[in-house]
Amino acid sequence: MSKYSIAKEALAEARRKAAEGGIDVGETIDALIILAIQDSVAVRGAKATRQSLVYELSNMAGDVDFDFVRSR
Repeated sequence: MSKYSIAKEALAEARRKAAEGGIDVGETIDALIILAIQDSVAVRGAKATRQSLVYELSNMAGDVDFDFVRSR
């Protein structure tokens, strides 16, 4: 089992539960991202978390709405 397979399982479970509960799947994913960021700051620190986020955002396809990302 890898860190990515663990994360994929958690995401799939959250999506399933959201869909079954009539909760917006996109908003559930947003909540997961927010909670993951908060947990990452607690575990790895703000600097390492920011570096990971900047890297991922810099490598996304398409335009990134950084104001939206900051508002979360």
